[in-house]
Amino acid sequence: MLGEYQTNFAGVFLCRGRRVPMSPPTPLRCRILTTSLAASFLLLFFLLAAPRVSADAGIVLNESLDTSVARITGSGHSAIYLSRICPDNSPTKMRLCRPGEQGSVLSNYTTLGEDQPYEWNLVPLSVYLYGVEDPRNRPLVSSKEIKAALEERYRQNYLSAICTGKECLTSNGAEWREMVGATLERSMYMFIVKTSVVQDEALIAEFNAEPNVNHFNGMLRNCADFTRRVMNFYYPHAVSPDYINDFLMTTPKAVAHSLTRYASHHPELDLRVLHFAQVPGTIKRSYECRSGTEEIYHSKKFLIPLGVFAWQGIPAAFSTYALTGRFNPEHQFEAHASIDAVGPDAAADSGNSSDDEVTPDEVQTMAARTTTISSVGITDDDNAAFPPNAPSADTTLHSEAVVRVGYTVSVQQLALEQQNEQREIVGTKDQWTEYQKQFPAVVDQAIREEIIPDRGYLNRVFKRLGQSTTLHVDPDGALWMSLPNQESDEKVGISASNIFAAGSDSMFAYQIILARMEYELKSPKHSRETMISFQYDWNLMTNAHAKSRAFAAAQRHNGAPLSAAESKTNPAAAKTNNSSAVTLATATSAVN
Repeated sequence: MLGEYQTNFAGVFLCRGRRVPMSPPTPLRCRILTTSLAASFLLLFFLLAAPRVSADAGIVLNESLDTSVARITGSGHSAIYLSRICPDNSPTKMRLCRPGEQGSVLSNYTTLGEDQPYEWNLVPLSVYLYGVEDPRNRPLVSSKEIKAALEERYRQNYLSAICTGKECLTSNGAEWREMVGATLERSMYMFIVKTSVVQDEALIAEFNAEPNVNHFNGMLRNCADFTRRVMNFYYPHAVSPDYINDFLMTTPKAVAHSLTRYASHHPELDLRVLHFAQVPGTIKRSYECRSGTEEIYHSKKFLIPLGVFAWQGIPAAFSTYALTGRFNPEHQFEAHASIDAVGPDAAADSGNSSDDEVTPDEVQTMAARTTTISSVGITDDDNAAFPPNAPSADTTLHSEAVVRVGYTVSVQQLALEQQNEQREIVGTKDQWTEYQKQFPAVVDQAIREEIIPDRGYLNRVFKRLGQSTTLHVDPDGALWMSLPNQESDEKVGISASNIFAAGSDSMFAYQIILARMEYELKSPKHSRETMISFQYDWNLMTNAHAKSRAFAAAQRHNGAPLSAAESKTNPAAAKTNNSSAVTLATATSAVN
């Protein structure tokens, strides 16, 4: 979905619900975009920020943290994504989203910690995921200090009227904080289905009319029960608990499991699954959600006591889990992978006004514009860094079956295209293996060019950021950190929008990108980025390095001195003025 426009592999460009036939492509896929992977990731964030012209709702399955009761149960947390509902000047009131707004996440907790005991809060989607309104300003590294800074910014901008007490201001137990930059501390999946604007309006009317008063109870009215209530408002009986495997409780994994079962029997709901990985950094990695019997099956802390005091129950728990409790969110993501919450028929209810007509000339203009965006800043040398068969940008878009003027497309062909699209979002085993093979050579080159002293240094990059004494947040949410152990006033941008910006220490910025790449390549499936997101990082790295080498050559030719930051971090290069990794500052305009 490209704003209000969308395309599909059958060669029809869909514009505000209208279908504009295009020339038959060869092969089947219509290559509207070029193969630039940087552009595909820019599309991802454009999609996230684009105005929603259809309604969707879904279950957000948050992985478990090593805190509080979650340390024992491993159940995680659940919330609700609403594509066309937004906060109405307060996180405690709802309204339909306006053009340009991205939807929201609705959630409840044991205690939000605000001045009144509210049952739920509603937070803009990007704020929930990254702690900032614009995904382009998302943090590239995570730490408790970074998350606390984003929480304080959110409190000042959104909660000033309802968060004035000491507990709300200072306590980490005030769980409104969990709704700000959630991906800094855990990974998550979103299981999304189509809804209608009529359903959204009804939900808004009901929630705004009812008292927003907390009645949280871990056994009977927990976060999963709240999620079940909202999703069943849209589709009665779609979401249900698994009392057998969860010992008479409702759990986050059970509600997600039941929704996928319901959607499999109702294909018109167009189930899509999105995955957001935990941001690399110093915060402990989250772990997969588990049901009750699954926790017994995998965890010794339950298995050993049961074996001593109630060994008869172990076979029953194991067999129950094996027969009825298995559910793997990652497998669902692989089968229904998407990078956009809006489905292929998003424009179906956008109206039938004649103003919505789009001419073939407009289609060609849009195609030309996306091609121009796709090819910016990419050279042949940069593209050579990608493994063979890297996904193209058009595979990030949704497909649907259509009959074209003059010929038809078989269901088998479209099914194959859909499978290819999903694989290219998730990444195949061969793709990930190829990157894992190539990355050591990149690290070796960084060592030769004295960007990093040794391989082990990448494991210490995030810890160095944790030693920073100053963290600054721009009004738009972009983050800056002062560098540790620097005599001069050096800083580095740690957001996607400013990491290679003017004023950001370019060498340390490059080290951050390398550390991110290593973290992602070592992560298990449920903790790593999508292939599209990873390839954006890879492209950012190769693009910046290519530009830096050209600039370094120019500096050596002109006899220009190294920057002050490099002289401190890399004395050998400062002495010889012969390192090819002199500075990455000039990559800013090309990368950003």
